Amino acid sequence: MSLFKKIKISSSAASRIAEEQYYEVVVDELQQGIKRGGLWAKALSKSEGNEEKAKGLYISYRVQSIKDELEISEALEKESTLQERNRVVLNRNKRIKKCIESLNTLGFKVKPKNGGWVIFEFMGGRHNIESLDELELYEHERKKEYKERSERPKYDKWTDRFDNEYTEEDPYRKMTRGIFPVVIFFIILLFGLGLLN
Repeated sequence: MSLFKKIKISSSAASRIAEEQYYEVVVDELQQGIKRGGLWAKALSKSEGNEEKAKGLYISYRVQSIKDELEISEALEKESTLQERNRVVLNRNKRIKKCIESLNTLGFKVKPKNGGWVIFEFMGGRHNIESLDELELYEHERKKEYKERSERPKYDKWTDRFDNEYTEEDPYRKMTRGIFPVVIFFIILLFGLGLLN
């Protein structure tokens, strides 16, 4: 006997055992006085009012009803599993998109590669990322570095000071930010051309 036939036999045997259990459930319901009104009415109408025939029809209708309920339940479970899987994939894709957009904004180029990503840094470096958690961590660290760098005081060559050493009201700063550097540039240019001696 081939393996296929064995599987076929075992699956049909399993369905017969399951069907026997359905009949047991229906018998227990009848012994407890539980009847589905719609199915009982259908059985009575098909048996033309004969209660003994109606009882037999009711049992077969109720077994089929149990099978249908199980089939619907399994279909709903598969549907909810599929929806949950789609939700997880959608959430993962949103996280990936957010990380890539954030890194692009910071000047990095991100390319997908073999289920992961390669990040090209603006100074020529390359970084291989294998998982989404790793990508999120990398993005978080780069944003943190960028924030720290942007919050650092900048050195001003013209004033020989850091930005945080004076306020907007400082006249020297206003002078270096206005026309003063332009005038100095033209004076140097004129001396260089020999027009001012």
